[in-house]
Amino acid sequence: MKPYLNPADMAGLTPGVLDEAAVEFFANGHCASMALALHRLTGWQIVRMRPLWTHAVVRCQYGRLLDARGPLPELDQWALSDLSPAAMLYAEEHLDLVMPFAKAVLERHFPDGITPFRLPQTLRGQQLAFPFARGWDYDF
Repeated sequence: MKPYLNPADMAGLTPGVLDEAAVEFFANGHCASMALALHRLTGWQIVRMRPLWTHAVVRCQYGRLLDARGPLPELDQWALSDLSPAAMLYAEEHLDLVMPFAKAVLERHFPDGITPFRLPQTLRGQQLAFPFARGWDYDF
C-alpha cells in the first residue's frame, strides 16, 4: 500500500518554506498530514470539513478553522465533525517532514505567537507545543 505522504512527493518543496507550491501541496491532497502536524504543535482539535469534499483542518483557540492557506472563513455549505488523532494514523508516516511547514504556517499567520488552549501533548517524551507561546494578539 502506498503511504499517504511519500518523501518523493515533496521533491519540489523546500523544508519550512511556505511558498505557493507548499500551500497547494498541503491544502489540496495532503491536508491530513498538515492538520495532524498543527494538532501536535498546538493541541488544537482536528476537524473534518465536508460534503463538497473531505478536508482536514484544525480549529484554532477561538473557533476559526486553519489549514496551510491560513484561517478559513466559516462556510454554510460545510458540515464539520471532530476527528480524533487516532483516526489520522494513516497521516502519521513521515510527519517529521511536515513539521517545518506546519511551524511556518503558525509563524506566518500568528506572528506574535500562540497560546495553546490546553496543555501540550507529549510524544516520545518530547514536548510538542509551539515554541513561542506568548500571547494571542492575532486579529482575524
